[in-house]
Amino acid sequence: MNPNILFLVIDGLRSDKCLGPKKTSKTPNLDNILNQGIIFPNTICGGYTTIPSMSSIFTSLYAHECIVNDNNSFDLNPNLENYISHLRNIKYETFAFVPSSLNVSRIPSLFQKNIEFSEKDETISRGLDKKILEYFNSIKKNKKWFCYIHIYDLYVNYVLELDDNENQLLNSKEFGNNRYERIFSNLDSFIGKLFSQIDLDNTIFALFGDHGNDRGAYTEEIDKFVLKKHHPKNFLLEKKSKINKITPNFLKPLGKKIVKSQIDTHREKEINQITTKLEKFSMYEKRLIQHASSGESHVYDDRCRVPFTLILPESKIKRIINEQISTIDIFPTIFDFLGYSEYNLDAKGDSLLPLIDGKVNQKKYALVDNIVNSPFTNDPITNKIIGIRTNNFKYFRKKNNKNEHVHLFNLIDDPLEEENIQKDHQEIIREFEDVLTSIEPNGKFELSKINLKNSEESDEAKKLLKDLGYI
Repeated sequence: MNPNILFLVIDGLRSDKCLGPKKTSKTPNLDNILNQGIIFPNTICGGYTTIPSMSSIFTSLYAHECIVNDNNSFDLNPNLENYISHLRNIKYETFAFVPSSLNVSRIPSLFQKNIEFSEKDETISRGLDKKILEYFNSIKKNKKWFCYIHIYDLYVNYVLELDDNENQLLNSKEFGNNRYERIFSNLDSFIGKLFSQIDLDNTIFALFGDHGNDRGAYTEEIDKFVLKKHHPKNFLLEKKSKINKITPNFLKPLGKKIVKSQIDTHREKEINQITTKLEKFSMYEKRLIQHASSGESHVYDDRCRVPFTLILPESKIKRIINEQISTIDIFPTIFDFLGYSEYNLDAKGDSLLPLIDGKVNQKKYALVDNIVNSPFTNDPITNKIIGIRTNNFKYFRKKNNKNEHVHLFNLIDDPLEEENIQKDHQEIIREFEDVLTSIEPNGKFELSKINLKNSEESDEAKKLLKDLGYI
């Protein structure tokens, strides 16, 4: 078989907001797609943010294995084999349409020159849908292709800033209980249009999230707080450009300090206002607020549990498979289906075909890692947490010390991960430590270091990540 392959990656798509009782968005087109495929609602992603997660998918390796610290820039290890080059080896042409934010990484280079970018001010509701559809229809003329489309609309800051006053859907509870879900409703028409262009008799279609997003669980009050935090209203901030123009050059450093002080003071005031009301919030909601305030990376299910839907040509299998899988299983499954399973020899992921056929269970654990896009973040625990997730439990701790930051949750009785039960279940922790040892016998989950990027390239990556809000 030589079917075409289409990946639609929706950045930040949570599993519980794609399907199930917690979903309040209106997505008739997506619902139709889900009814035609195999749904894996219990899929665990490889990293907290896009670059480590997608790098893990493209290599079918764990994030700490495929990401390197390249002159103080976290990036895909260029010395590794990857499934995009494997596709070219079996005569596929490879294409991509992705956010320009990925330019801080080596991911675009995997596609050589067959790649287009969307800028951060381009969203589906502002014409990006037409650009993507035109691009997709142009590559469909090729005989045998793989296309990776990545959309960023659920990265809420951009959409709110640009579209909030223009698109009333984003303010209507008819389309979802919070802004995240209303944006998801807004994406549905585009998803339907793209899907209608697919020849399902000759295309493998995969739809999934690269990672989850805390914002999907926000209440209206938390939503408003986060909006104020990212877009504080203050006289000095609103007049910032005018003040800068009339300030003498020798006073500009002082002016910047004053404005920064105002920003910090204003945000602290906003945080204090909502903190005084914390008593009425659940432990779970308090954690959402804490992460919104500090930007702390983590491995809770809000971020690491994503949906994955697979439609195979000529397959009549349509069902939900609740067994836990990982995003590193995606490419091994596709290459097994294509008849090239020899490319999976070094993969850490498994083919899902036996699970789809109902023959065997997959391995029962997934590695969770809070590795992010950049080492420059102020988060004190970034890239320092490692753990194991099963269908029943979540265990994590510091990478370099198994006795620090130890957490264990019973996901069946406590799906929101509110009660840390580690003190009373040391036998379970020992089992999970054995799994971590089997993955890394030396106990080290540290990133390798290389120096291929020069300081200028590293500084440029830092600036772009800061502009995008990652730092």
